[in-house]
Amino acid sequence: MAPEGPQEDGRLRLLGALLAKTELEITASTRLADEQVEDVAETVVGWAEHVGLDSALSANVLSNRLECTGMQLMGEEEETPPGRAASFRAAVTAADAFGAHRARHAGRPAAPAGAGHVGR
Repeated sequence: MAPEGPQEDGRLRLLGALLAKTELEITASTRLADEQVEDVAETVVGWAEHVGLDSALSANVLSNRLECTGMQLMGEEEETPPGRAASFRAAVTAADAFGAHRARHAGRPAAPAGAGHVGR
């Protein structure tokens, strides 16, 4: 961070770093527990209490999360193992399906499959 505080051009990178720190903390906390599923569910409850489960805001956050997951799974084309490539395609498909669902309920046409995605 710059001495004068976060600058606009570094804001998204800083937010990404904060997200990574949060996700690492959640992972460390839930992976060490015997009841991992219950612990993960507790994080979802905390998230839902803050964002809501069925709101436009939660839909935007979930869409962004799917997009980021897909991007993180892409890897280098010539080095991407088949399981990772399949996981990337699953994340992109999930993002597309969720976007189509949101568009349908908002009364607007869905974007074509893969729109906005960098594919293989």
